[in-house]
Amino acid sequence: MNSVGGEFAIRAMVDGDIEELSVVGERTFRQTFQDDPDHNETNMDLFVRQCYSPAALREEFADPRLTFLLAVARPASQGVRGAIIGYAKVRRSEAPSCVTGEKPLELGQLYVDFAWHGRGVAHALMERCVDLAKSEGFRTMWLGVWHRNIRAQKFYRKWGFAWCGQYPFQFGNASQKDEVMMRAV
Repeated sequence: MNSVGGEFAIRAMVDGDIEELSVVGERTFRQTFQDDPDHNETNMDLFVRQCYSPAALREEFADPRLTFLLAVARPASQGVRGAIIGYAKVRRSEAPSCVTGEKPLELGQLYVDFAWHGRGVAHALMERCVDLAKSEGFRTMWLGVWHRNIRAQKFYRKWGFAWCGQYPFQFGNASQKDEVMMRAV
């Protein structure tokens, strides 16, 4: 476990985290997007089943191109696992053509439970993602962010990400476009 402060720590995901991450992933996704009028309940339910079910997460966890980093609350006593309060996922795959930087790595997801916003969790997760990219020799990090997620866009700009294009994003039965941002590592 990597220490980042008194309240939480960042660590790599293990197989035993899949069930809890399924719950946390769905909850944080819904917290972020459920109030938007373009995100109807049918598409929301379909998307979270496709992406946050234990089966879907188990499949992703087995993919060697993906790495999950978890933010966990510090447990009250040693030997007790802390609850997952946020997570990031990086993906080693082909980038869209608008990502022009060398050796790109995708930041596929970065979510923090709303109760933990403003406490440095997202910063710590991003720091670990950048460190991981550097340690593996990547030179560029890119991500897709929904055009209405202004809070996330501001956070990414603070980390040096800049807009470089758009790409399609499938949300349940709806096709959307995500803004693509990138930065040098």
